[in-house]
Amino acid sequence: MENIKVNNFLSYTLGEYATEAMMYEVAVYPSPGLVSPVSNGAHEDMDYYTFLKSTAVLSKYMIFFAESGFSKENLKNIFSIIRKIGIEAERDMFKKTENINTHKGMIFLMGITLANTAKALYENTGFYSIKENIKTMTRGIVSNELREIKNLYEKFHEVEIIETNLGRKLTYGEKLYINYGIEGIRGEVESGLSVVFDGALKVYEANEHKEEHVRILRTLAYLMGHCKDSTLLHRHNIEVIEEVNALGKRLLEIESDKEFLRELEEVNKDFSIRRISPGGTADLLAVTIFLSKVKKEIFKEA
Repeated sequence: MENIKVNNFLSYTLGEYATEAMMYEVAVYPSPGLVSPVSNGAHEDMDYYTFLKSTAVLSKYMIFFAESGFSKENLKNIFSIIRKIGIEAERDMFKKTENINTHKGMIFLMGITLANTAKALYENTGFYSIKENIKTMTRGIVSNELREIKNLYEKFHEVEIIETNLGRKLTYGEKLYINYGIEGIRGEVESGLSVVFDGALKVYEANEHKEEHVRILRTLAYLMGHCKDSTLLHRHNIEVIEEVNALGKRLLEIESDKEFLRELEEVNKDFSIRRISPGGTADLLAVTIFLSKVKKEIFKEA
């Protein structure tokens, strides 16, 4: 132990916490439309074991993301580094899962969170500087990567022409921004993950006295009510996002844990039949669990 550098040891610890948070997210039930040990939710191409395999292969990359933050490099340079790491992580994920996308959004969100957590530790700036670090790191990501695409669309009105001009295919997130103006995961990080720091984290901490699965599911309900989960538009329209938002807020108002869980069970059945899976919300849930852990165990903040 004495021979391990402090920063390296912290990278391993952060990687451990991230992997644990990812396992907590997939282990909880009933999670509406999501994969769990009990249900495949809205998914026909993946199950609990698919997620375990994916989490296992990604665990080393969680350490790599953290290591990148223990650096004198500025946050924009670190962002470039972790995006390269993310490409490798995605490649390994798809290889392990036989081309099933279990964690692509998670890689992006957790990678950014890990690097900025490590940066806060490296500079000894406190837990809540993580949010400001994320905002600084990703400032301009929406305007640089999305609004230019929308401007091209308004000029040419044809996706094929835009792709010819860019020399590549548009990503799903870029198409969503063109069609709906939804900033998706990019907008979440450019805000400094405000939905997590200003809301979900407080809900998770306020429910610390409850059984772990209830605590996690109440936090999930909060996130369902407060984020525009663009992954829902893979199969559905914008009205489904609004439905999920309203449902999350209603669920959180149920005071009885027994009634809350019973209602969630019914929602899970409905979402599974209708193939509604708030996967982006689940990614934010894992990030919330991770941040709560590092806040308490590493930053020692109440």
